[in-house]
Amino acid sequence: MRVACPPSRFIAFAPAYLAWFLGALLLGACGGTNSNPPGSNTFTISGSVRGATLQGVSIALGGAATETATTDGSGNYSFAGLANGSYTVTPGSTAYGFAPLSASVTVNGADETVFPFEATVATSISGYVTGAQTAGVVVGLVGPGIAAPGTTTLTDANGNYRFTGLDPTSQWLTPPGDTDAGNDYVVTPVPTASISFFPLNASVIANGAASVPPFTSTPGGTFVLSGSVTGGGPQGISASVALTGAATEATSTDANGYFSFYGLSPGAYVVTPTVPAPYVVFSPSTTAGQLQALDESAVITNQSIALPGFIAQ
Repeated sequence: MRVACPPSRFIAFAPAYLAWFLGALLLGACGGTNSNPPGSNTFTISGSVRGATLQGVSIALGGAATETATTDGSGNYSFAGLANGSYTVTPGSTAYGFAPLSASVTVNGADETVFPFEATVATSISGYVTGAQTAGVVVGLVGPGIAAPGTTTLTDANGNYRFTGLDPTSQWLTPPGDTDAGNDYVVTPVPTASISFFPLNASVIANGAASVPPFTSTPGGTFVLSGSVTGGGPQGISASVALTGAATEATSTDANGYFSFYGLSPGAYVVTPTVPAPYVVFSPSTTAGQLQALDESAVITNQSIALPGFIAQ
């Protein structure tokens, strides 16, 4: 049965609450809405998400009331039926970061609109651990949007680790007082009484997917001698690397051109890379005209050493 909907003027002179009640019944029958009735003292907080994604973002409301909402196809969301009070609105997603991280809203007798949240594709940081221990290494991360004391993950059976859902656009939360305006993170493998790592940590400028040079684990009381062989750019060169001096060993570069000798005692060492033809190895200190393969010498005393990178051309 179709309901005839009278003009609103016919209920305009009814008492306020009765007018709303009658109006709600009639508007419902006619397909309308009346979410904030006169005299009910409830209000609406609304806003939107824009940028890298719009639909399906989870929005959490906290403070005087706790609710969740999901953005529609245009990025809009709303919370209705709210009383006066202080609220916090926070977007959340594992695939995106948001700026700002959250918004504070005070409802005081009127509806409120939140400034739009800007969505960006979330950053991931990955790397691996080589050496004496690879699996089960605790790796810590601090940086933009990560509250103190940071977050951690464990390496898998192959020494790989990965941090996902990071937001480089957010503010530094740890360590306090950081004034770097960049989107830098610090990755640190956590040493134990029996295992140490080299390098101690690594800084990463992350925007999208970022990779970290490998950490080499070594038994406590010993040290690491590491370096790289690159092709005049970020690509690695497949090279064999010989170690002589206080110890004699051989290894090969990994897919990114990195190599490490671990478990070394204090002493003097010489590292010699050999690359396939037609490449020729240069030391970083070599001028462009000196076409000869060079070694790098290092003396380990009480700490691990990272050699300047070799360049193959």
